[in-house]
Amino acid sequence: MVKELKEEMGVTKDTRLTRFITPKKARKIRQTSFFSKGPIPASAIIDKQKIYKLISEKYDIRKASYAELCDMTKALYDYGIITSGERALILFNPELYPPEFIRLNYPNYRYFLLETDDNGRRDWLQEFEARIEKNYAEGNSNSAKYRERLLEILKRLERKNHL
Repeated sequence: MVKELKEEMGVTKDTRLTRFITPKKARKIRQTSFFSKGPIPASAIIDKQKIYKLISEKYDIRKASYAELCDMTKALYDYGIITSGERALILFNPELYPPEFIRLNYPNYRYFLLETDDNGRRDWLQEFEARIEKNYAEGNSNSAKYRERLLEILKRLERKNHL
C-alpha cells in the first residue's frame, strides 16, 4: 500500500523520517528540513488529501476487515498522519490474545461493540462512534475525546468524501 502511494504521488526520496515526526510537530516544521535549515524538496511534501483519497479507493472504511484496517493505519502512520500511539489505539484488539485465556477469565467477553458481516467486515466509523458513546456513558470523557479525534481522521477515509 505504501509503495503504491509513493508511486502515485511521485515521491522519489525515502520518507521514512516522517515516522519519527508526530503530526503536531510536522505542522510546526512543515516547510523546513529536519536536518538542515533549507526547505523540504517538493517531492517530499505530503499531500494528505491525496493519501486519504488513495486509501479510500483501495479500502472502504465502512466495510473493512481488521486486516484492511491494519493496512489503512499503516499507510496513515507511514506518512506521518497518525502517530504510533494513535495507530496502536485504533488497532487495539484484545481478542487476538489466546482464546483460552479470554474464555477462562472473561466468559462473555466482547471488545468490539458491533458485529461483523459474514465476510468478517465491520463499519469502523460506527464502531468508533459506539466506543465513544460507551466511554461517555462510563464517565471516561478523556478516552472519549481522544477517540473523537481519531474518528475525525478515520472519517476522512470515507469514500463519499472523495467522489
